[in-house]
Amino acid sequence: MNAGLIPSLIASIKGTNKTLKVSEYIKWIEDKDNGLIDSRDFDDLNYYVQYKPIDYVTLKTLGPNGLNKNIFAETKKEYEGMQYFTLTLSNRLSQGDLLKYDVTGGKEYQHRVNYFAFDGQNDIKLIQGTDTLYCKLYHFERTYNIGPFVNLLIGFDLPSKKNQSSDKILTFHDRAFGNGIIKLKIKSENVEQIPDLIF
Repeated sequence: MNAGLIPSLIASIKGTNKTLKVSEYIKWIEDKDNGLIDSRDFDDLNYYVQYKPIDYVTLKTLGPNGLNKNIFAETKKEYEGMQYFTLTLSNRLSQGDLLKYDVTGGKEYQHRVNYFAFDGQNDIKLIQGTDTLYCKLYHFERTYNIGPFVNLLIGFDLPSKKNQSSDKILTFHDRAFGNGIIKLKIKSENVEQIPDLIF
């Protein structure tokens, strides 16, 4: 067998990621079938995580300005060096304020608000191979009775080089609703298939 053929065969097996323009890229990232989303139900609650590549985070931050290649490139630099997710908790059976779910009084409600605003970050970790990464970026996004969910925008350091191709396992110790440790997984093979963004 021709020795030069082996590297090209390996490259074709690994595959070069396809390229997508901005609107198709965003749809691809948000499509559950592409494996960048995982969810678990626990009683009435749903725990849902979406992995957000840096190109996606940059586009969502910039909105229509993201179509400008130079602005995009400058803004993208601000996000490099970390990995990003949105963790969404929702009530599958009710349209009311999630933080009021099963509360027995005003103090319990306020405790939940304070937990998500100030303490929830301490209960979120990302396990990637042998690395345990602690939540470095945390933003609690409330809906104020508009929807039965809360979003936690979270970020972690990158794993060590040896663990970069490992699955991403997000763990959340849910102390607000008492559901214990919830684990959500984004498989590395799905991350490797993310298309390249083109303008």
